[in-house]
Amino acid sequence: MSFNEGDTLYINVGGTGASSTYGSASGGYNGGGSGKDYRDGRGTGGGGGATHIAKVTGELRYLESFKGELNNASGTYISDKIIIVAGGGGGVGNFTGLHTANLVAGSGGGSVGVTGVSPGTGKTYYGTGGTQLAAGTAERTDSVYQGTDGSFGFGGDCTGAAEGNCSGGGGGFFGGGSNSNYSGAAGGGSGYIGNISLSEKAMYCYNCTESDTADSYTVSTYGTTTHENERNPLCVNGYSFDPISKCAKAGNGYVRITYLGS
Repeated sequence: MSFNEGDTLYINVGGTGASSTYGSASGGYNGGGSGKDYRDGRGTGGGGGATHIAKVTGELRYLESFKGELNNASGTYISDKIIIVAGGGGGVGNFTGLHTANLVAGSGGGSVGVTGVSPGTGKTYYGTGGTQLAAGTAERTDSVYQGTDGSFGFGGDCTGAAEGNCSGGGGGFFGGGSNSNYSGAAGGGSGYIGNISLSEKAMYCYNCTESDTADSYTVSTYGTTTHENERNPLCVNGYSFDPISKCAKAGNGYVRITYLGS
């Protein structure tokens, strides 16, 4: 991407969501949704915040008016102000009792944030991932409703009830939904590369849905892929706490800008 002398970039690096075995678990900086635990020991987690670069200042949730116009052909918004967004992962609880077990939080980034996995026995609560067009939702199999849907730049929150708990959705271009109850898993936020000035662009995310569309090109770093030659062999597990090119980033976000010359 080319810039002119005097251009200013605003970089917001997403933070990891907090965890808690009782009480609130705050979401990570830049749009991670908050979780809440109402029974000591069950556990909950806040969603991870998004990392983004833009030509306008502010957390991503406040930049919706700059998301651009919808391009129906590419299925995403085309912005001239928001340059790139790396979505954050959803939070997850630790309760393995009657209703939920084998919980897996939805990872963030890519054209579609990953939906949380909550294979419960009897009742299932989970958050779906954000997409290029809409935020993820808080899903449930009965009338219990504690979590909220995501929104632009923000993951869904656990709003709370008399019992149970839920985790926060991941921040992103569109945030992931919170799970509704009983320590289910929240959804991840979507990434974004639809800026009109970007070229040779791609998003990498963990075990996610791949896309060959230019304005939302996505490669999964783990699981089934049609882009094997685009994976980084140094990204052994599909993610890393250290910043590695073409590898999903665990923990806090990270930004590297490289000057390629004029």
